[in-house]
Amino acid sequence: MADWQATSPLATHRTRAGPAQTLSPSLTLREIEGLRLFALTADFARHPDLAAHVEGAMGTPLPKPGAPSGSDVLAIWQSPSDVLFVGQAEFGRIAALQGALAGAPVLFDEVSYGVAVLELSGPEALALCPPPEGDRMRSRVGRFADLRVTQIFPDDGRVRLIVDAPEADYLWAWLEARMKMAG
Repeated sequence: MADWQATSPLATHRTRAGPAQTLSPSLTLREIEGLRLFALTADFARHPDLAAHVEGAMGTPLPKPGAPSGSDVLAIWQSPSDVLFVGQAEFGRIAALQGALAGAPVLFDEVSYGVAVLELSGPEALALCPPPEGDRMRSRVGRFADLRVTQIFPDDGRVRLIVDAPEADYLWAWLEARMKMAG
C-alpha cells in the first residue's frame, strides 16, 4: 500500500477564500479533507469465503445497499462486487484487511487521491439532496448533477458527496448555481 497524502482536487481551481462557502443562510458547502478511502472489488458470489475474511478483519458485516457498516472505518456498498472504505488517520483495520486478503482474487487499493468529499450542512441540505425514501437508508450510489456520486446521509442532517476528483469542481459549481436559482 502506497503512503498517499490526500490533497484537495479543488484547491488549485477554487477562487473563493477559505475551505467552506455559505450558499445561503441555511446551507454551507465545504470540502472534507484528511479522509482516506480504499476501494475493494471482489467477486463475493463466486468466492463466499472472501466476505468472511473482510468481515473478520473489519469487525463488522459487509454493507448492504443503502446501509453502510462500521464506525471508525465506514464501509459503503457501491455495487454487488464493490465496497468503499472511508475513515480517518488510524487504519489498523485496513492493514488487517490487507493481510486477510493477501493472495485472494481481489483488487484493493487506496483511492484517496482520486476522489473529493464535499459536505452540505444546514437546514436546506436535505432539501437540496433528499435522502432516499424508505426505512433508514443512509447512503446511495447513483446519478446526481449528471455525475456518479456516492451520497452519505449521517443522522444529523448533513449530506456528504463523494465524487471523482476531476468532477469535483463541476459538482461544486452545480451546487452553487442550484442554490442561486432557488434563492
